[in-house]
Amino acid sequence: MQDARLSEILESLRDEGRSASAQGRIPPAAALRALLERILQADGLLAGIVWLRDEQDRVRVLCESGLQALFPDGRFVVAPQHQQQLNTVLREGKIVCVKLKPADPSQPEFAIAAGPLFRQSQTIGVLELFADPDLPEPEVRLLLQSLELLCEIGGDL
Repeated sequence: MQDARLSEILESLRDEGRSASAQGRIPPAAALRALLERILQADGLLAGIVWLRDEQDRVRVLCESGLQALFPDGRFVVAPQHQQQLNTVLREGKIVCVKLKPADPSQPEFAIAAGPLFRQSQTIGVLELFADPDLPEPEVRLLLQSLELLCEIGGDL
């Protein structure tokens, strides 16, 4: 993950998100998917998911990008540790990063950074980024700082 490249992508996303949101021309799901696709251009990032609460307060996938490459057989399963991470982010409204061992041992291991999406001081969802599990500590810090900005952008869409 290159600091300069990631900063360039984030700045571009911030400008585009504000412009599109202000003009009301892009539906939120499409805007969030575009946000994921752009940020996944950074080295070390593998996939992303946006989860939103529905009317029954259940968490559902709104959009994703990159999962097909990680799970070519289409079998993405939310393991108990992963579900716990989602619940923690929703409940506490804080960014977390964990190495995730998949429920299915044939699936790869990842680092997942997850952050809350807020609207009017309410946690409405979670933005998750799947990364190489062996990212060095400075890059993990950069990932978490970037995720904080992405969540801010995503909550505004």
